[in-house]
Amino acid sequence: MQYPITVKTQECIVCHNVTIMDVEAEEYENYLDGALVQEAFPTMPFEERELFITGTHPACWNILFPPEIYEA
Repeated sequence: MQYPITVKTQECIVCHNVTIMDVEAEEYENYLDGALVQEAFPTMPFEERELFITGTHPACWNILFPPEIYEA
């Protein structure tokens, strides 16, 4: 049976804030056991997975990599 747990992300390298998020306990256990984040959390949006990996918020990501510079 799935049930949510609350976890804290790493500190964002831009704004230095952390994010508190709810994830499924089983998925989190898979992540801790070494599953790739996209495999451990298959339905999680990529922005939230990035929070999980680096702690970087979508707005802070755009500060680091402005879309107008990186658009083809």
